[in-house]
Amino acid sequence: MLIHLSIVSWASFSVITVNIKIKIAEIFGYIRFLYFVFSMILTIKSYLYRKKEEQFSFLKLGVGILILLVCGLRLIRNFNNIVDISFDDEVKYLRYGLDLFDSIKNDWGPTYNIWYKFLSFFEQRPIELYLLNYKVVILLTAISFYLFLYTYGFSFAVSLWVSFCLLISNTNIVTYPRISHVIVSFFLICLVINKLFIKSKAKQYILICFALFTGAFARPELMLSFLIFSVFTGYTIWKKHPIKEWIFFSLPFFGVLVFLLLVFNLPANTYMGKDRLYGVFCQHYTVKYIYTHKADYALFIDWIAFSKEHFPGCETFTDIVKKYPNVVIQGMLTNIKIFVLVILGGIADILYPKY
Repeated sequence: MLIHLSIVSWASFSVITVNIKIKIAEIFGYIRFLYFVFSMILTIKSYLYRKKEEQFSFLKLGVGILILLVCGLRLIRNFNNIVDISFDDEVKYLRYGLDLFDSIKNDWGPTYNIWYKFLSFFEQRPIELYLLNYKVVILLTAISFYLFLYTYGFSFAVSLWVSFCLLISNTNIVTYPRISHVIVSFFLICLVINKLFIKSKAKQYILICFALFTGAFARPELMLSFLIFSVFTGYTIWKKHPIKEWIFFSLPFFGVLVFLLLVFNLPANTYMGKDRLYGVFCQHYTVKYIYTHKADYALFIDWIAFSKEHFPGCETFTDIVKKYPNVVIQGMLTNIKIFVLVILGGIADILYPKY
């Protein structure tokens, strides 16, 4: 009996020991895998970034811009005979831009309207102005991305290659409306200015605040980012930087800020006379319904009627949250998956363009 118990105890101990060894082996396996991944990242980084002995060069910066400009002009040379006019958001931005400043709208990307107004000094005819904006933004997006990559340490070859891929990608050419391309380009240019010409952290923070505030008048969702970063900026420069370091630098940006507020007030939270969040949520809900139910995409044209049918008695997004919280939560979770796929798809489209 004692011998039997000893054998059982020894066997149990052996099994436990073996399991512990397996777990330790698995842990070391994970550590080795993570070390391999980290080593690969460092190896890739060494190829992506400039070597220590390779200094930043304004000559290379200019050469890259020239190459992208030549390639871009070649790309867009026949656009007027190829591109169709899409009668959607973009046309409304154009109309409001041309109407400035006789008629002022604050519910449809005011700063993007100003961009169209600026371009209208070179082309007054609406169709030609639409096409001019299309072509300028294609070049602007790729060149500003190149400026950002090279300025922030990527090698000349990598910066030029990735920017060229962006230039000819669907993300740059086909995606519309073009408002996000302009805002992203403007933000990248501000970051480049910060890196090359501004040494003071206080001034850098002020310029980023300005970029976010300006962007918020095109994309209202950026207003939250502006508010958060402006609080951080205000606290930081007040505590750590003397007022004489940044006060005069901030005056022009403060003047533009006041101008936008006086002309447009705050960006309106409306869409076609309705709560903007309601419109955004219902449009996305309709698109996801079409995708998941394999319905005809023509259903999107009647998204308002479709939303009224699915969310009766709701006039605002708050109403939907109160009456259909499960739908909202499910939509948020679905959007996370979709955004991850969209981001990965966008990266793949840029690095491996189809055309």
